[in-house]
Amino acid sequence: MSTGNGSKVLFVHGMRMQRAVREDLARKWSASLRSAVANTEWGRQNPSRIPRESDVDLVYWADLFVTPRLDDGAPAAKGFDLDAIRSAYHELLRNGLRGVDRLVTHNAEGRPADAFAAWVDRLVYQTAVYMHNGPVYRADPDAGDGAFFQIQSRFARRLGAATRLVIGHSLGSVVAYEGLCRAPHRVHTFLTVGSPIATPNLIFEPLKRRMSQLYRHPVDRPPPWPGVRQWTSVYARADLWCVPVPRLAPV
Repeated sequence: MSTGNGSKVLFVHGMRMQRAVREDLARKWSASLRSAVANTEWGRQNPSRIPRESDVDLVYWADLFVTPRLDDGAPAAKGFDLDAIRSAYHELLRNGLRGVDRLVTHNAEGRPADAFAAWVDRLVYQTAVYMHNGPVYRADPDAGDGAFFQIQSRFARRLGAATRLVIGHSLGSVVAYEGLCRAPHRVHTFLTVGSPIATPNLIFEPLKRRMSQLYRHPVDRPPPWPGVRQWTSVYARADLWCVPVPRLAPV
């Protein structure tokens, strides 16, 4: 945990955010969060307790790296249940991606080790490099070598004694989870949005191996609880990279 107080709310972004300017992204997410809270019943009753812009911070790591889009507005033929069609299509694609996950392999630096891995590399490049602690650009010489240590160093600098809520999106949820497991903290709530953390070969198995190597956590046991009181995971049916976890509870 940082020696400073840090922010009350800490965001961690996901993959492919290289074109986003850190300040703009932080301002946009902060405004969205504060607006959403203000429009709740609690927010209307407690306007003075709504987080201020200065209470919200962002762990930005995309600069260390130099979706299939679904057209949700496409009209469906008359007489079809559009939601049912989309749901079936999304599940079909998600099952296909799970099949691909079982087939791909990566080398020690997170680079493709077979044809399947090369085929999906554009989609999973940053995740594979992070999970295998591969090389990154513009590395901080004061942090450890590799993507994992570089990104975790940034998370640790932003996490402070005042931080109570951590929100991780996509790969950012994995970054935040590992960061919360690495050091003592006072975070109350961990919110993961669109988290791929349960993807077996790409994330979950490397995660268990890393927990074993760094913290001697038994590899045959579930990964440790991140030290929070509450963990809520939110995903959309159209988010193909999410592997839903039916229930999260301390082990």
